[in-house]
Amino acid sequence: MAVDTALLTIAATTTLRLYAWTPPALSLGWFQEVGDVAAYRSAGYDVVRRPTGGGAVIHHHEVTYAFIVSADHPRLVGLSTEESYAVIHAPVIAALASLGADVVSPPSAPPPSGGPDGPRLCFDRTASVDLVHGGKKVVGSAQRRLGRRIMQHGSIILRTNPFQPSTGSLEDVLGTPVDPDRVAVSVESAFLDAFGPGRRGALDDDERALAARLECEFAIP
Repeated sequence: MAVDTALLTIAATTTLRLYAWTPPALSLGWFQEVGDVAAYRSAGYDVVRRPTGGGAVIHHHEVTYAFIVSADHPRLVGLSTEESYAVIHAPVIAALASLGADVVSPPSAPPPSGGPDGPRLCFDRTASVDLVHGGKKVVGSAQRRLGRRIMQHGSIILRTNPFQPSTGSLEDVLGTPVDPDRVAVSVESAFLDAFGPGRRGALDDDERALAARLECEFAIP
């Protein structure tokens, strides 16, 4: 989370970051109350806060993407927030279609009320900025903006998790386990086609230093 925020803050060029979680984690939306997270900690999950809003997300069998781009990019200039989601989702849709998984944006649905058993989960509902198959969310995304910079964060679910049983997954859609590296390669290729060349390689010294300073903002004791 700190790395993504550092990239949003100071990355000079369009950036796509793809990663997985070890150990798995529960991430809470920026404005979300912590609630009872004991069951997740007992199962070995880290608990962190995201820089984006929305409900809690179980990060386990997934590919996480963070796409950082200028709002003045030719494909985004003049668009509303919801329109920008659709444009940034287009390469995700194309990447999953290349693997044989067709996903679409659903109609909006009202959020469920919070319950006593823990924080509300993002994947327990769908919204027009999500991607679904057969009515089940396969990709959940959220944005954060800083000046004229946009970060769209998303989780591409590879396999259903017992803590998040209502979600869809690529394994369910395709009927077979999915290689996360294959998903990542497809997503990277689709973003290249859609937005042109971006930055590649490791963080620079300034980005690493800023990420280290930001870590405390996202840690939940």
